[in-house]
Order: sequence, then C-alpha cells, then structure tokens
Amino acid sequence: MRFMEMIRKKGGTCLGIFLAVFLVSVFAGLGISGGFSFRGCSAERPDQQRYQPVSPMIVTDVPELEAVLLVNGAKVSERDFFQKIQILTQGRSSADNPGLQLQAYGYATNYAISEEIIAAQAEVLNVVVEKEDIQEAKDQVIDQQMAGVPEASGGNVIGDAFKSLDEAKKRKKVFNDYLRARGLSPEQWETQARLELIQSKTQEAWQEKIDAEVAIKADETKAEIDQRLADGESFEALALEFSEDPNLPDRESIDPFWLSRGLVLKAQEDAAFDAEDGTITDWIEVPAGWHRFEVLDHKIAEGEEFEAERENIITALKTASTDEEYEPTEEQIANKYEQVQVRQLMLKTSKPGAVNEEITKLVEKADIQINNPYILAYQALYNGKLQPPHSVDLAQLTTFAELAPVGEGYDFGLIQEYLDATAEAMSGESAVEDAPVAGETTSDHPALADETAEEVEDEELPPNYALAVGLLKVGLQDVTDEERATYFHYYIVGQTMLDWLGDEEAHDRQPIDRDAARTQIEDNLSRAAEYYEYSAPIHSSRGLNLAWLGEEEQALASLDLAIQYGPADAYAPIYEDIKKAYEVLDNNAKLEELDGILAEFRQAQLQAAMEQAQAGQGGNNVVSIPPGGDIDDALEQAQQQGGGMVTLTGEDTDADAEGEGDATEDAETSTEDAGKPEPAEGEGE
Repeated sequence: MRFMEMIRKKGGTCLGIFLAVFLVSVFAGLGISGGFSFRGCSAERPDQQRYQPVSPMIVTDVPELEAVLLVNGAKVSERDFFQKIQILTQGRSSADNPGLQLQAYGYATNYAISEEIIAAQAEVLNVVVEKEDIQEAKDQVIDQQMAGVPEASGGNVIGDAFKSLDEAKKRKKVFNDYLRARGLSPEQWETQARLELIQSKTQEAWQEKIDAEVAIKADETKAEIDQRLADGESFEALALEFSEDPNLPDRESIDPFWLSRGLVLKAQEDAAFDAEDGTITDWIEVPAGWHRFEVLDHKIAEGEEFEAERENIITALKTASTDEEYEPTEEQIANKYEQVQVRQLMLKTSKPGAVNEEITKLVEKADIQINNPYILAYQALYNGKLQPPHSVDLAQLTTFAELAPVGEGYDFGLIQEYLDATAEAMSGESAVEDAPVAGETTSDHPALADETAEEVEDEELPPNYALAVGLLKVGLQDVTDEERATYFHYYIVGQTMLDWLGDEEAHDRQPIDRDAARTQIEDNLSRAAEYYEYSAPIHSSRGLNLAWLGEEEQALASLDLAIQYGPADAYAPIYEDIKKAYEVLDNNAKLEELDGILAEFRQAQLQAAMEQAQAGQGGNNVVSIPPGGDIDDALEQAQQQGGGMVTLTGEDTDADAEGEGDATEDAETSTEDAGKPEPAEGEGE
C-alpha cells in the first residue's frame, strides 16, 4: 500500500510541475516540445533507458476503436495521446519512479477528454483561428525570445553578426533557433499553435457567453426585487431569497453588520454612509455585479464614547503611518471611528470559473470508451471509474481480473460496482470529480451529489486490485509480443501486487494468493531490474519481496543496490521498504548500518538548511529544539508550518546519538524552509 499512498498523498511535487507545464503548453506556451527543466525531479543515471510509450489495445478488430480512447465518438489518436505523455514526462527520468508513468497515463487521459469537450464547444461557438492569430502568436514567441538575447559586445562574433542583421532577419533567425532547439518544423509549430489557440479562444468565448447570460438574469432579478419592495416585502426577506453574497452559505438569515470606512469601494461606502437610518440605497454597480444596502443605524463621531476613543484612534493612525511627524486631521479621526449598520444584497453579473465547471459536467456526462489497458488500470486503482469500450462487457472484464493471483472467495462483483458508479455519474445521479481541467485537479473518488462530505467518504470504492493487475498483464503481454516492453511494464505489475498484499482493508473482499503473488512479483521485478539497473524503487521493492520469500542473499543484494542508487534523503519512502526488509530478515547489523546512513543524510539536510538561513533566506515560523528534543520532529513541524526557522537550543538532543550532535553545538541556529527537503524524484513524491 506504500506505493499507492505515495501516489495519492505525495505525488504532487513533480506531478504538479508536469501538469503545470502541460497547461502552459496547451493554453499559452505555443511550443511545447522543449525548454523545460525539472531539477529536483530527476536523477539521470549512466546508460539510462528512456521510456518509449506504447499503446496496447483491448479491442483491435473494430475500426472505430483503433484509437487510445473515444470521447463522444471523437477519436484520440495514439500520436496525440502520447504527445501528452511525453509532455508530462518531459525532461525527467521515469526510471527513478516508474510507477509515476501510470499516473501520466491517467492525467493525459483527463486532459485529452477535456480537450475534446472544448473542441466540440468550439464548433458550437463558431470559434476559428485566423492567420492573424497565428502571426500574433508567432510574434509573441519571438518577442519573448528576443527579450532574452544579450546585447552584442566587442569580440563576440555571434553577437556582432546578430547585431548586424536588420530587424526582419533578426526575428526570423530567433524564431528558427527557437524551433531548432525544440526539434519542431514550422508546420509542426503552427499545428500546435492552432490547437492551443482554439482551446484558449473557445474558453474565452464560452466565458463571455456565460457572463452575458448571468448579466441578463441579474437585470431580471433586479426588476423583480424592485417591484416586490414596492409591494411592501421586506429587504431582509428578499436578500435571503436572492442575495449571492458568498458569506451566506447557510441561507438561513441575513444578519446586519457594522461597516467601517475604507473596506468597500467608494461608491458603496458613500451610498451606505449618506443614507438615512431605515432606508434602502439605490443599486450600486461594482465590478462583480450589483449591490444594495438596507441602512439600519449610524455610529457618528461625536459624544462621550467618541471622545473616550479619540486618543486610541490617534495612536493607531500614527502607528500605521511611516511619517514620524504625521498628525491625523479631525476628518481622518472621525472616519476611523464612524460606522454604519447595514444588511446587504448582492447580485452577480459574471461567473468566474464557470467554464471549468461546465467542462467538468460535460466530462462526467461524456460517452468515454477507453481502449488502453494501462488507462483502465489507472481508473481501477485511483478514481473509481471504469470506461472500457462498449463491446467489452462484464464477462470480459472478469476474465481480465482472473489473470491476477486472486485468493479463494474473491468478490468479482466489485467490477460491476465500478461500472454502476460510472453509469450513475454519466446520468447525473452522482458526480465523480476526478478530471483535472483547465488548470485544476479535483477529487479522485466518486461522490453522490446529494450527500455530505462524510457520507461521500463512505461511498468510495476501494482500489480494484485484481482488475488492475489483470489489465496490466494484458498490456504487458501485448508489448512483450512486439518486444517493446521496458522496466515500467514489468515494475508496475509487480508493484501493484505488492500494494495489494499490503492493503489489509481490501483483503476481506479481495483476498490474494500470497504465495503465487510473491512468485509473480519477483518474476516481474527481476525483469524490471534487468531492463534498468539504476532505479532505487525497483531494487527496494524487489528486496522486500525477496525477504518475504526467504531469499536472504538475493534480498540483501537488491537492498544494497537500492541504497546505492537511492537519494540522499532520509525521508524517501524507499528506506521504509529497506528497513522493513531488514526487519523481515531479522538482520540487526544491516538495520544499524541503515540507521547510520540515514543519520548522515539528516545531518547533511539540516546543514544545508542552516546554510540557507545564514544566507538570509529564513522564513517567519520558529520551531525550537530543546535539550533532548528530536531534530526530525522539529524539521517536520517546521515544514508543516510552511517553512521557517528551526532554533537549536541544546547540545544533548536525540540527534547526538545518531551522529548529529555537531549540528546542535551552536545555539539559535536558523534554517529556512526547514523540514523534509524536497524529495528526490521517484522517492518522496
């Protein structure tokens, strides 16, 4: 279960970068194939084997299904789909954590679906990309590139040559250099730019259409409110019925509040403070829509209470000023004191973010047919959906699940539950919020629309291990037949079975044949290690499994490799596997050796944090380590607080026992962003 928890809880570090790059490239980048670096997310090794994506199909004899997936009948080709895979994994080594490759399949699918939804809407809105749009995009790229071109200097042959060119030739050269650096032809760039512009222009036109409809509705509501006020209805009742104030989530009452000066726009402030008690202001137009107040009472700057507060007000105004000689005027003092008690009614004339909401709804209702076993395995493990081709029925899916080493009494009915949940989401009876669209990522689990958050948690479907393993085996068989298998294809089969073995909650409904699983895990992980020697996760997982199999010599060899190729990060999850393996082997000597290695890592990490602080980069949070305190706990606490300073206040901390005492000899040493340093790619994600 460790791997799945890592993906769900810690996968945001590098994957978040990948998704951000993908969004930039799709919606604004205009040139996706290069220029991105993922320092901290990659650890290149000698003779590294790059992952080459392949597209095994579930159904191969139906022409319309000769695609990775269909979205409302529109094909997503293998080429387009794996372009997204390559974007998500651009500039990094999937070998350092091959399990993240499965996540790339899932995220690429979500974006492919969103793109098709937007493309269909482009036709509805008659969005077109003109030659002028392409030229503008090209000019933008050139301008951005030229902004980074250094001024030519004497003796700089290249710089002098560039300087001698006229403006048109300079721009042409800059653009050609840009394309060459990214391995793109002009035609390829234009195709990609056109796609990106269609996406961005469609969302803009869609948002404008929604806002226009919202504005018309607001005008109609204004007229109705005016008429009902004239008919004698109370402002409070109408505000309760119509107000779109985000501060009224319960919609049970419209409580009055005291409004001070300077907290709202000048037009709102003037309307509220100028109105008499017991009156209602006219409509006030603000950027977000229309606003109206019912004024109940005024707190004016006169009388004993005001005089009693005068000195405090003057002190506060002087404290807030940067002018040491500042003296507040009577008007400023009065404005600081005065308030008006109001109720408010708000009507929106626009709906920011509405396009994302609409895309999510359309994604949920879309007819999706996924013809790739790796994408379906991702769904079975992570998001409670299951969208195979229509020609693949329950019996066929059950056949796939039976390829896994299931134990006696396995509940294959879980497959039908997945299909039912997906069908309910499409029908609108429930909402599965798992598709990240237009820069957002949402929940990976199905949720009934009319239930509370607590009830939703109870409705989550567990990972469907047997189906996922069976689908991964289908994909492995396909690529093996064509001799295209890599470490990823073997690793993900073995690791998924390891997660299944470690998920005690799943065993009641999804028992596993442990002996058969352990044997199959070793077969797959050993093959993965043959394909790529330098992946610490492969060796740590294999070492743990060999320990359970009682193969001590082989286990120790794999664990040594995991340590050799692992990151210098004491908090990387692979070390949990390594420690567990040594415990299974009852090897105390190796446990002590590992503790020493991790202590050195912690010491180095703490020292690096100290050096950052000494460079003046400290944060605002302070976490102290008293005598006898634990450095690990303090670092983690600082990280949870969003980074900051760790102050060492004693010499006999727990760290001394692990070789970390030197770090505590200087009291009040600060660190910036103290806490677990950003994990190496593939380990702490």
